[in-house]
Amino acid sequence: FNDMQNRLALPQNPTKLEMKAKMNRASDGHQDSNNLWERRPLSSADLRYAALDAALLLDAYKPLRELAWNDENQLIAATAERAANAVSWGGARWIGFDTAKDFALTSAELQQQLRTANTFDFSPIIAETDEAKVVGLLPEDLRELFSHEEALAEKLVESMPYERASAARARPPIILSTVVDIVLDSGRRPTCTLKSGERIYLSDSEERVTTADDIQFITAQVGEFGSDKRAGMDGTLHRISAIYNRERKIAGLTIRLGRSVAHNADMIVDSLRGTNRSVLVLGEPGSGKTTIIRAAAALLAEHHTTIIIDTSNEIGGDGTIPHRCIGHARRMMVPSLDDQSAVMVECVQNHT
Repeated sequence: FNDMQNRLALPQNPTKLEMKAKMNRASDGHQDSNNLWERRPLSSADLRYAALDAALLLDAYKPLRELAWNDENQLIAATAERAANAVSWGGARWIGFDTAKDFALTSAELQQQLRTANTFDFSPIIAETDEAKVVGLLPEDLRELFSHEEALAEKLVESMPYERASAARARPPIILSTVVDIVLDSGRRPTCTLKSGERIYLSDSEERVTTADDIQFITAQVGEFGSDKRAGMDGTLHRISAIYNRERKIAGLTIRLGRSVAHNADMIVDSLRGTNRSVLVLGEPGSGKTTIIRAAAALLAEHHTTIIIDTSNEIGGDGTIPHRCIGHARRMMVPSLDDQSAVMVECVQNHT
């Protein structure tokens, strides 16, 4: 709002940021959970804020109309729809991107009224994980607690021998969609970590610890470990990282479940396709950095030559053929970390 007023060289609402903070506190449960503007009576500060907003909008109406609209009815219809949506969504806004203006952020309601053809179409976000392949890596007795869905868990239990089935019913199944990684260290009980941060043992028996045979069973099913001590599974996004002992033998494994979330980068299309600036993705381990980079590569590749320099095959997946989640983007593998800069130079010289 204030940015619009500034561009039109009109006065701003000095209490705008204060009111936004107040509305955010209300939506976060710090105040009554009802919509802030549905409460009665409204405070004098709220009334002054609303009155000033209305007065400033009236001042902005004429210059806005001269800048952008020939049909007053379109503006009125878009404004009414946006107001109704804001009320029904508890103050949330429906945004869009204008493809004719470098994917500039815009009101979706207004964009649909004025320039539907220039509206960026958001696609449904679809999450995919080859979870079954990860479970297949594990020794058979460590697979029993995993389930794709709670509804399928009972069917899995019913197929077990009686004693194991009784033990399984005593604890809930581990739903694969909630698993972040699986950890196996020699001489210790195998565990998995959930998105909630909870750590769960993969066996109820305290005597069931990871053995050299378990590690051999898993590593025999994956690719070779590179200089970064990582390996993958052909055609998947999963990452297997190794811990070595002094004898250079694998003493522990971390299996990170790789997930693709199609169209996950649509909300930053203005930064990806509306500008030539670089984008730096930062976040804690497991926060989704690699996932959004995959979606960003696919989005960019729809209109630009896009090549991924894949140090550990983590973005495009293991194997010669990259995972479908990167769309039309191409992928250049890096044999070792020492070769990364050389591969980047090769990419620029030969393939762009």
